[in-house]
Amino acid sequence: MYCYQCGKNLPEESQFCSYCGTDEISKVTNDSNDDDNFHTPADVSTNHIDATIEHESTVPSSEQNIQQEYKRTRPRKKGSFIFSILLPIITFFALLGGLFYYFLHETSINEKVIELQLSAEEAAWSGDYEAAIDDLVEAKALRPTYVVLDDNLQIIQRAETLSNELAEIKNHIEAGELIEAEQSLNLFNEELSKESSLLFTKFHEEALQQQRLITVGKIELELNELTTVNELSDRLSIIRSTPTEKSDEVITRILDKIVQISLDNAVTSLERNQFSEAITTINQGLVLAMDNEELLSLKDSILDQQSSFEQAEQQRIEAAMEAAAQEDMRNRTNAVDVIVFDTEMDENGDIYIHGELKNIATVEISSVEVNYSIYDEAGNKIGSSFAAVSPDYLSPEQSGMFEDYYFLNEIYERVTVQIESIAWNLY
Repeated sequence: MYCYQCGKNLPEESQFCSYCGTDEISKVTNDSNDDDNFHTPADVSTNHIDATIEHESTVPSSEQNIQQEYKRTRPRKKGSFIFSILLPIITFFALLGGLFYYFLHETSINEKVIELQLSAEEAAWSGDYEAAIDDLVEAKALRPTYVVLDDNLQIIQRAETLSNELAEIKNHIEAGELIEAEQSLNLFNEELSKESSLLFTKFHEEALQQQRLITVGKIELELNELTTVNELSDRLSIIRSTPTEKSDEVITRILDKIVQISLDNAVTSLERNQFSEAITTINQGLVLAMDNEELLSLKDSILDQQSSFEQAEQQRIEAAMEAAAQEDMRNRTNAVDVIVFDTEMDENGDIYIHGELKNIATVEISSVEVNYSIYDEAGNKIGSSFAAVSPDYLSPEQSGMFEDYYFLNEIYERVTVQIESIAWNLY
């Protein structure tokens, strides 16, 4: 039990405070909150208050602690009660406001980072890697712990490196340094094959385009050394499958050279009257250089000349065949010419026949026989025989001799020997 006035600890059965003399005492505990158990100091008489003040100077320190504890348990005033209610509410809203501000601040940073990421992505896709890197560095300063920013930064840095290498390859190609360009491009493709990001897709397309430019450039350098239509046709097929801004120019040069070679070869064949070969050459050129006016014009000319030649040739052949037939007829009917033919009758009345003939045929003849008949003065045939020509084979323009003895059964004053025919074989 405590004194309400001075707060001293009193025995439970006390009726008044032995310290301050207050006759109204009450139990005071740390959890007493009922207003009916307390009396305010205003209810206590003035003399009690004076006595308490006078006595307080003698209160020991331990009792002062009890008084302080008593004062803490005294009922609060109405203003203090309201403040005690408002304080946590104010604190709550202050904390809530701080959290909301923090949320807005962090959201603003995130939005800025996202904005920088999008800007970097757009710059990277457009090839402005330096601007993309600057954006990511700024974003990384705002969010140092974002791993994705590090990944994106590394990807764009590698893209910038490949872009620089590609620019160097293009410089080699423009300078005509095709070997260096091809070597650099091979290394570039090796590095590019290690990348899987979609950002590197366009590098594959650009690398392919540079390879095409190298191929076209190498073929262009070879043109002066290519001398056949087949060689040029192979190069033409390659270039047509590798389109570049320079392909059309090289294709035109190849086609011009194909046309010129076709014209030259066709004219050479035409000079030898090899019309079919000339037409084949022209057609081969037209397959590659379709509708070329020079080739078409020469083809028409070749066809006209071929037609004229064939007509003339046909006439020549017919004439030759006729001449050959006539010649064959002559060779068969008039192959020899009798140069000398003479007869002599001896004292017995026998006749010695001899002479010389010449092969006037165009071929060799053999087994030539001179058939003759003998007539009396009245013109009656009294005998016939033949004389063989020697040598047995006579070449064209070669002469041969013949002789024979014919024995008459009767003696005639005068007889006539007449060559009836000459027979021979064509060799």
